[in-house]
Amino acid sequence: MAFFYAHEIGHALDNPCKSPAARAQMASATFGGELDRLFGGEQREAIQEQRTCEARADEIGFRIFTAAGYNPFDAAGAFGRIEMLLGDTSTGVLGRLAALGSDHPITPDRIRHMRALLIQQMQRR
Repeated sequence: MAFFYAHEIGHALDNPCKSPAARAQMASATFGGELDRLFGGEQREAIQEQRTCEARADEIGFRIFTAAGYNPFDAAGAFGRIEMLLGDTSTGVLGRLAALGSDHPITPDRIRHMRALLIQQMQRR
């Protein structure tokens, strides 16, 4: 639960994600953001903006979580618990397609981002 609280605090602290213009600019900086604009329309663009802000909240929350002395791997464990609770464990093409309709999916990209944060944390020790 501590990681989820830290993640939500990350949203509260992430001022750029509070502005629609800044959210759009951050989302357009990603390759997926460009594709969403070309093929997905406004709804897809809004989902990309939300996912960009989710990744930022994950990172801010992770920094808060580990600074508070929690085990960094417990943050990754929180993702696993959510996957089990929601039954959202698909990582292939069908999993990615199913995740398009959600703004908080535990996608392979989000897991990869968490793994990168864990690696960075381990290198600091």
